[in-house]
Amino acid sequence: MDESGETVRELDDDGQTIDELMSSQMGLTYNSVFSDFNILPGFINFDVFSVDLSTKLTRDITLKIPLVSSPMDTVTESEMAISMALHGGIGIIHANYASLDDQIKEVVKVKRYKQGFISHPHCIKKTDSVLDLLQIKKKYGFTGTPVTSTGAVGGKLLGLVTSRDIDLIDESKYSCTKISDVMVPLESLITGTEDLTLEHAYKILETEKKGKLPIVNSNNELVSLIARSDLKKARDFPWSSYDSKGQLRVGAAINTRESAKEAVKKLAEAGADVLVIDSSQGASIYQVNLLHWIKKKYPKRPQIIAGNVVTKKQAAILIAAGADAVRVGMGSGSICITQEVTAVGRAQGTAVYRVAKYARLHGIPVIADGGIRDVGYITKALALGASTVMMGGLLAGTTEAPGEYFWGPSGVRLKKYRGMGSIDAMKANISSQDRYFNSESDAIKVAQGVSATMRDRGSVHKFVPYLVRGIQHGFQDIGVRDLEELRVGVVRGEIRFELRSNNAQVEGGVHSLHSAEVCRYLLWTSYDGARFISIADGNARFGVLGFLKALVKESFPDVGEQLKMSQSSRTDAGVHALRNAFIVQIPIMNADRAKSKLLHDWNQRADECTGKSIRVLDFHNVSKGFCSRRNVSYRKYKYRLAVADNENEWLKYIEHPSTWQFAEKPYMWFLPNGFDIQKAVDACLLFKISFYGTHNMASFMKYPLRDRLRTVERIPTLRHILHIGISGGCSRILNASGFSLIDISVISRSFLRSQIRRMVRTIVDHAYGHISRERLLWLLDNPNPDNFHHLGMVSAPAQGLFLEDVVYDERMFCNPVPYHYHSWDEEIDGMLCDDESF
Repeated sequence: MDESGETVRELDDDGQTIDELMSSQMGLTYNSVFSDFNILPGFINFDVFSVDLSTKLTRDITLKIPLVSSPMDTVTESEMAISMALHGGIGIIHANYASLDDQIKEVVKVKRYKQGFISHPHCIKKTDSVLDLLQIKKKYGFTGTPVTSTGAVGGKLLGLVTSRDIDLIDESKYSCTKISDVMVPLESLITGTEDLTLEHAYKILETEKKGKLPIVNSNNELVSLIARSDLKKARDFPWSSYDSKGQLRVGAAINTRESAKEAVKKLAEAGADVLVIDSSQGASIYQVNLLHWIKKKYPKRPQIIAGNVVTKKQAAILIAAGADAVRVGMGSGSICITQEVTAVGRAQGTAVYRVAKYARLHGIPVIADGGIRDVGYITKALALGASTVMMGGLLAGTTEAPGEYFWGPSGVRLKKYRGMGSIDAMKANISSQDRYFNSESDAIKVAQGVSATMRDRGSVHKFVPYLVRGIQHGFQDIGVRDLEELRVGVVRGEIRFELRSNNAQVEGGVHSLHSAEVCRYLLWTSYDGARFISIADGNARFGVLGFLKALVKESFPDVGEQLKMSQSSRTDAGVHALRNAFIVQIPIMNADRAKSKLLHDWNQRADECTGKSIRVLDFHNVSKGFCSRRNVSYRKYKYRLAVADNENEWLKYIEHPSTWQFAEKPYMWFLPNGFDIQKAVDACLLFKISFYGTHNMASFMKYPLRDRLRTVERIPTLRHILHIGISGGCSRILNASGFSLIDISVISRSFLRSQIRRMVRTIVDHAYGHISRERLLWLLDNPNPDNFHHLGMVSAPAQGLFLEDVVYDERMFCNPVPYHYHSWDEEIDGMLCDDESF
């Protein structure tokens, strides 16, 4: 008994056990804001890094984190599966391909990505040409290729050839240069024997500073290959999910048709670790028969996840048939409408609890599939008995998800996301129809899912670690170090739960906010650079920044001097922005609650003043410490060129521009005939090779005299380029003829002002033969602000340049890393992000 008279039993009775929570027979969800229940906190006596999230995916497969990506065609293909496995989870490759071979290829890509011993490396013969090698590299991405007598594994090892061996060969000689002329011969290679362990092989690569280690048998025949890059990746991703061969783990979805047997055979040969029988209602004779067949043919590997189920009876049927894990969920996904269409299903929280309680008695792990919308949902699913959670919508907007990004009507960056029971998915392939027991010959197909879009979430390589850390914090607050401790605590009633009333649900969300403090918002705009003399000019009529300030003041006339605004990316007069960001400080809380009205009013006023030359696309709240310039992930630029097809077209343009040329003149650089596209590509390639990664770009600075006026430290010239390339362009006007349209695209974290225009001028001059390849290399290799001007060169015109996008990791909006002080916070010289780097 404590000082207040409470007995230990009374203290322990606070809240409910899991059985008491579920005794109402009412379906419960685990939604985190409007949630039916909460987990009560425990005692913390360990740090968050001590939390171990290792768990069982199936009977025989263990993962370092309890996260699985869903087998949906807008969620998981090889890129997603690789990323998930690298972080300790696993991805399940969807089956909605045009052919089985396409799915097999995706599985093979994952197994080959981090191979350990690469048992089937792509080889080449010494009589093949450099062009043949480049085809292998283009198709498979390998940079080190063994040379064998047969051109395949098992042949006599003759040498090794890498990209470094062919970099300096002229492209015109690719087809006539033999591999034997450029390869590193066997006598210069270090090789390993068949009994070499993976750890010993990596030590050899480290000691000898080699990129590849061929493994040969006693007859000097190639057996396998080990890559140094695999060792480096192992350091970056210590939790990676590997099989016994050191290959990344991957799963694949199959249907329940007779053709699934052939799929199982080929997927097993490709190395799939686990197969998911993908069905909305798993308790069927089709799935039971398939399970029996698979377990007879493949008793141990691949492991089989059966489902979906939501009741103990369903689970019992599949477990008895040999399932190695059970997938739980029916109609709980964000784009699934099974419960609405068929009136069949179950609340996900209750389903997970009931099925997991039964499956645990048989040693079968449970995967909670559906309804996972944020990190708190994952913790609740695990507390209810799930071993892992399967995520669809939570990952659909990430970079690694299949599909291309596009801009929504409000300027939000989106990706398509669709349920596998949607009409779109069922039209795409028969596999999606099988999941919902539709037939290709059915005159009427009943949709059990919808198509939608998801906002850009950034890369899985940032998002998954965020989820992991969130789960670890949840476990720490509960007072458990791992999933086993969580399960034991829940079963024994030591971990308590509590139902929430409607008012408690409101209280648990964001509510009752009011503050006299100023708030900051990130405001997205697009504008026509031809209509503004600069971005930062203080005159509201001529400067983008000034005009935006005037719009905000019209809506909030009392802000006075508390209104602050600065741009993410500076653009010179004539440079256009399809999407630029501005950080705004005003003494108004929750301004985004009136977002629709504000955007409508601002754009209506902008239309009246500028004739749609500027648009406010979106805005949302950001925290102090967020810097719109320095917290940028990367910026995308495009420069538009129009090159005359012949001299006659150029003369016509000079004398009498056509309607489309007149309309496009403020938005692209028109050039005469004689432009050598191959030289332009060559120049882009030189930029890419020389500047890929961090490089000193001083030769392309705007004002060389600044070196004599300001210290070099105030003008950082190192930049990190992610991409530079050239491609065909298009006109905004129909019937554009007589000119070839070209786009030069550049992606980088930041640039000095006007730097891209100088790069474009260099590329264009090289294409016309005005500067040689050697002179271009000299510019790249000798960074000096005077070089560009001493060569008599001038920047490319401003009108062809477009700032396409400024991309952030959205987590930086609330938790910026690093935290940046701003002059708006306190008067500290030099704290404002006012350098010329952006």
